[in-house]
Amino acid sequence: MNIDYNKKGIIILTTYRSGGTQLSRFLNHIVEHHFDYKSELYSDEGEFKGDLHQTVDILDIARKRLWEEDGKFKVFLLNNPIAILKLHQNYEFGKISQHYNMVHLTRLNMANGLLSLGLWERLIDEGLFTLPDVDPVKMKSFHDSLIKEPLSYPDFTLGYGTVEGQSNSLASVNTKLMRFVYQLQINKAIAHLYNLPHFFYEEYETDSTDFVEKHFTETGERVRRYIRETYSYKIPYPSNDYRVYYKDDIVQLMEEWGIRNL
Repeated sequence: MNIDYNKKGIIILTTYRSGGTQLSRFLNHIVEHHFDYKSELYSDEGEFKGDLHQTVDILDIARKRLWEEDGKFKVFLLNNPIAILKLHQNYEFGKISQHYNMVHLTRLNMANGLLSLGLWERLIDEGLFTLPDVDPVKMKSFHDSLIKEPLSYPDFTLGYGTVEGQSNSLASVNTKLMRFVYQLQINKAIAHLYNLPHFFYEEYETDSTDFVEKHFTETGERVRRYIRETYSYKIPYPSNDYRVYYKDDIVQLMEEWGIRNL
């Protein structure tokens, strides 16, 4: 992918828990190097905040941030499904795709992506989120405790506020899965309509080197080395399949919705 620096910036179109934060770090490193680390010329804009509990007009916020004329080249992580749907419904992406570099990011292991947040939150609650110094004995104990008593319905979350009512039910999981599939399909439709480059999180899940060299060929060794050295650690769960940490009926429902791992 050749970044067009004559455009206003770069937008990563994705869902929550799909590796967008890591990819945005890569892109910010590449961009800041291009501009010789002159912060007045570029900006890491992060995400668009907002959920269904808030009365703020996220469409208005998104428009103002996207079209602000401050002369900076911006990197956006567009993973908020409310912002994406409102922009799509108001036919904004035609203009956006003309003025921004855009990429579409998904996961091959969709089940892991969807289940990772609840698992991570439980890890934090247990006081075990201590990267990079993770105690393997404590992680094994954490693993064993979840195998014995798996995560349940309230632990299943999309990463943003919803209003489906009682969260302690399989029906609430079904509603969230439906919303998640909508998100995937809307992003896929936008990516297809505007012929966006498509990346998979698994391409850089454990090592950034090949990914950066393959997709950003103009990036020099200095930047590639910096990206390698600042790569965020991956949590070393004993199982690579996070479905083992959740109740069987949740996993079965995910299978019905086609949310699987490779």
